[in-house]
Amino acid sequence: MRSILRILAPFAIIFASSAAAAPLLSFSDLKLYDVEASEQQSFALDTAAIKPCPNSDSLADEPFRELSLVRLNARSNLSTDAYIEKIKWIIPGIGASSQIQLHYLMPSKIGSVFELPFAISNSTDTGKILFGSSLDLTSFGFKNVKLIIRSRDGSGNRFIHRLRIGIHFAAIDRCLPN
Repeated sequence: MRSILRILAPFAIIFASSAAAAPLLSFSDLKLYDVEASEQQSFALDTAAIKPCPNSDSLADEPFRELSLVRLNARSNLSTDAYIEKIKWIIPGIGASSQIQLHYLMPSKIGSVFELPFAISNSTDTGKILFGSSLDLTSFGFKNVKLIIRSRDGSGNRFIHRLRIGIHFAAIDRCLPN
């Protein structure tokens, strides 16, 4: 059994699965959060910190989130335990990827909806790197980042889920004008 989910745009979802059974997980939302101290969704990942802001009387640094998160909402379609085992990020066109090993227990009630937050990048002194790697994230422009999630149900059946999220990698000036 294998299910595949692709998110081609923030609101366009295409789902394909085997006809034999419902997928282990179904996904309803995928969002990037990259604004410091904010729960505001973003489509851009700021790759460079401005220290201090040039037009600031207080010499304050630019608002720069240290950990960029991607959150997706998922629905469990199993009545037994299931686990997310591995998450892999792939940024096409630059040869970048990272992988996170984990053992996340999903709710075991059919129809349970839960949120899965994952880090895509963390900060350095001047910019960001792809989480789980040493790759400096620079102004790559717009990329359809691939996300591959590997999961397993209580019987040992393994599933692969494939998603995409459009992210604009750029040095964004978030300094506030005087």
